[in-house]
Amino acid sequence: MMLPAVRQEFERCAPWLQAALDQAGRLTLDDVAARLDANTAALWPGERSVMVTELDDYGPDLREIHVWLGGGDLGELLTFQRERAEDQARGWGCHRATITGRAGWVRALKGHGYRVQSVTLVKDLV
Repeated sequence: MMLPAVRQEFERCAPWLQAALDQAGRLTLDDVAARLDANTAALWPGERSVMVTELDDYGPDLREIHVWLGGGDLGELLTFQRERAEDQARGWGCHRATITGRAGWVRALKGHGYRVQSVTLVKDLV
């Protein structure tokens, strides 16, 4: 269950989250809340932006923090990705950080040490 302070931040950041979800097209705010409630995702609220991360543990040699949702002010997102999330991930023993998102993230993160590893293509079948 989300702590009341996290719930309050989630609700404050909901418009940024919704805008990111609208771009992805498959999850809802309820889905994000369920992951936060289950403690399988973490909310990183800023003053003008927010991101949601998950930890992926593939064994002793590969643990990563994965950013799967972000919205709001890009400059703030880049700053707290570097200064908060990546530093915290190192403290958790993570070996790398990954981000899923639109092509614009490739340009935005190029100067911050990120590289393209794979591309996801999607086709709706309904």
